[in-house]
Amino acid sequence: MEDLIYIENYQRIYKRVLREAKKRENDRYVIQSMDRMKAIWRQINREIGKAPENEQKLELRIGNKLISNPTEITDKLNTNLISTVEELVKQKAMEVFMI
Repeated sequence: MEDLIYIENYQRIYKRVLREAKKRENDRYVIQSMDRMKAIWRQINREIGKAPENEQKLELRIGNKLISNPTEITDKLNTNLISTVEELVKQKAMEVFMI
């Protein structure tokens, strides 16, 4: 029974410490920001779970084709990475074979 009381008290203290640390970090973020109002709204949106809008557009040019779909860009980069690794493995195998 004493262990349960100890755990409940520890949880209460831990929650208070976390809440205070979060407040301090939010204050530091707003104070150090150049545009404090924007920083406050970012914090509010982050707290309510609203994802920030990504202002950057991803684009990948392969030859004359411009790809802007993030999933397609990821697929192309993965394919390129895999083919590069396969090429390196083949080269290394040839070096070992020649020795």
